[in-house]
Amino acid sequence: MTTFTPPRILYVGVDKKLKRFLEEETARRGHLFEDVESREKGLSVITEGVFDIVFIDNDLKDKRNFDFIEDLSLSGILPPTIFFAGKGQEIVIAKILKLGVKNYIVKDRKQKYMELIPVMIDKVLNEGWQVVSEYQVGHVGQVGSGISWAEKEKTAILDSISEMVMYIGNDMKVIWANKAVAKSVGSASRELLGHRCYHVLLNNIEICEGCPVVKTKETHESSEAEIVSEDGKIWFVRAYPVMDDNGEVEGVVEVKRDITAQREWEGNLKEASNEWRTTFDSITDMVSIVDRDYRFVKVNRALSNFLNTEPKNLIGKICHSELYDKEKPCEDCPHTEIISTGKPVAVERFDPHLGTHLLLSASPIVDEDGEVVGSAIIKKDISEQKNWENKLKQASDEWRATFDSITDMVAIIDTNYEFVKANKALSDSFNIELKQLVGKKCYEVMKGIDTPCEDCFHKEALLTGKGVQQEKFDERLGMYLQISVSLIFNDSGDAMGTAIIFKDISKRKEAEEKLKEYSKHLKQMVGNLSQELKEAPELLVNKAKINVLRQLARGVGSELRGPLEIISKKIFSLKKRIPKEDKSAQKSLETIASEIKKTEQIMLLLLYFARPKTPNKKETNVQELVLNVLEKYPPAGNIRVIPDIPNDLPRVFVDPIQTGQVINNLIVNADQLMADGGELKIIASLDERGVSLSISDNAPSIPKQNLKKLFDPLSTTSAGKMGIGLAISKNLIESNGGEISVMSKEGKGNTFTILLPIKK
Repeated sequence: MTTFTPPRILYVGVDKKLKRFLEEETARRGHLFEDVESREKGLSVITEGVFDIVFIDNDLKDKRNFDFIEDLSLSGILPPTIFFAGKGQEIVIAKILKLGVKNYIVKDRKQKYMELIPVMIDKVLNEGWQVVSEYQVGHVGQVGSGISWAEKEKTAILDSISEMVMYIGNDMKVIWANKAVAKSVGSASRELLGHRCYHVLLNNIEICEGCPVVKTKETHESSEAEIVSEDGKIWFVRAYPVMDDNGEVEGVVEVKRDITAQREWEGNLKEASNEWRTTFDSITDMVSIVDRDYRFVKVNRALSNFLNTEPKNLIGKICHSELYDKEKPCEDCPHTEIISTGKPVAVERFDPHLGTHLLLSASPIVDEDGEVVGSAIIKKDISEQKNWENKLKQASDEWRATFDSITDMVAIIDTNYEFVKANKALSDSFNIELKQLVGKKCYEVMKGIDTPCEDCFHKEALLTGKGVQQEKFDERLGMYLQISVSLIFNDSGDAMGTAIIFKDISKRKEAEEKLKEYSKHLKQMVGNLSQELKEAPELLVNKAKINVLRQLARGVGSELRGPLEIISKKIFSLKKRIPKEDKSAQKSLETIASEIKKTEQIMLLLLYFARPKTPNKKETNVQELVLNVLEKYPPAGNIRVIPDIPNDLPRVFVDPIQTGQVINNLIVNADQLMADGGELKIIASLDERGVSLSISDNAPSIPKQNLKKLFDPLSTTSAGKMGIGLAISKNLIESNGGEISVMSKEGKGNTFTILLPIKK
């Protein structure tokens, strides 16, 4: 008959409080309790006896708890097991559960985990794990069905694992092997029985060198070894003794595992470790790892080089002693702060010992229980950065000074119509402090109103996405302003606001008005003169009229010279003050300058007429003469010039300045006749009397009644013109020994021809 055997509990570990609690709990329940401290003793006890529950602590005496569980699992003798895990051991827990551990309990600092132990014991015992007692082993005939089930269970477990497991007799013959062994040699498990293990697995005729099975048989203790097969694979082999009742080895269980990939991984890991060491030492910043006692655990080459020693010589040394020759930590030591708060620290400071600015970055290093055990400290030299910061501040101050020195009013306004920045010129104009401007609405400050202006340029720029430039008279400031608005965008391309420049253009407007007055006065004088001459008796129109014209031209020319010089100087001054980017203002100045140039040409005509000069004749190239005139005084853009002037024509003997003036007068005359554009042909050819130069247009023809008087003073083909240019041209050509004539045909335009003499 069977007898009742109390449940047997085994504790494997060194925790005295836990051991005492388990011992008291099992005694209270009437269970049997045993304990061992190491893996080797645990293997021996479990192999020899049967336990209902095994408690394995994560803190074994020999620190091999995972190997212990793995050995039990691979050997097929792992009892119902509960594992005591430390905090932060999720990977270990996952591994042991995979190996078949029943459950685990996480040990907390306040030891509340002990409350779970009774529950776990009841749960395991109530699940009905089949355990074969010593009495049943001795009476196999009475419990044959139980032994058969245990054998089937063992076979199912061992055949399901990937490691190769064999039971080998003292004669090195295979007594039992799992499917993994059979699969590795390509045979059925039963075909391996009775063969030598080294012949079956490695095809050797002799026992492997360093065979752990042989060692286990000799020492009666488990052993392990790494064996390399002929195919280059690396095998990790463990051997466990199976003892008879007399304590003699009757066989050996061998567990074999292919660790080729693992060794390769370890090699890669070692290589990665070496690479990390190289990387660690290549960091130019000084890096160190310091423990709670301020001792160096690791330092990089940059720090050791600074201290003029090797990294290994610093390990275990006090950091403040080595770095600063101090007995106590520095007052602002980041490591001290980390030990106190457990939080990262980053601080900038000037290190007098190193003579440089440093950025100290320190991060805590914690153990598996979350306790700070040290810190990683990086000392970065930021002297260059500080130097750039100082330069940046200086540049910012210089920009502020430059910004405030701009005489135009400048403001930056955001999308809410509020000042972001303004210069001194603007604050002075509205009598408000710069710091008080920021945040105020632009329309409140500049217009004294509560809502944005109806014609607000800032609003227009934001709505259209384009810059704005306008001129406007500001009644509040009492001045003409040129307002330029440019959009400011963020990194995403969205408008953040505008930059606005208010330029005082009152003086420019004043100059424009004066120029208009001078122009009006000149036209009035010329008109009065023309009227007086037209009303003069016909008898005076010849010599007397010319004398009067010359006197009048002399007076008008002198009177014009002074105002024109003043206006030219004003224009030159305005050009220097107005930026080139201000295209509207520059265009206005160019228009004024163009009008002045035309007025100067009129003045020159008058002076030519008033004081005829004796020509300074010289041999002149006709082609160069015409091209120089076209370059200096080109016709309007809508007139196409077609020159046909051979370069091999003989040189003419004339005053090039006076002759050039005549050619210019004829081009200007054709330009005025072709107000809507057209073609201007300039053709030169050799004549028996000299070189003939014709200037033809395709303008409306000149009436016949006007052709005879065309070269008389005050005769003109254009309304509002004085008509003195052709008269001067005729006088100049004739004084140079040449001739001038005109032809006009209806529908074919007009042709002026001048004959230029050749030196004989």
